[in-house]
Amino acid sequence: MWDEAFLKRTIEEWQPCSREPLTLQDAQEIAENMAGLLQVLGRIDRRIRQAMAPAEASDGSR
Repeated sequence: MWDEAFLKRTIEEWQPCSREPLTLQDAQEIAENMAGLLQVLGRIDRRIRQAMAPAEASDGSR
């Protein structure tokens, strides 16, 4: 799924956070976890915006 150059860059960024040497497999897991986190944050953001939309429309602040 991820190309090797991206995974190597991921290792460079995350290695300072690990006492053990990170592998390409570790980098793939990190990338997948971060992608999943961003999806969850995106869903939360959309829900918050949807919840706020009726309030904004009713107070004329649009």
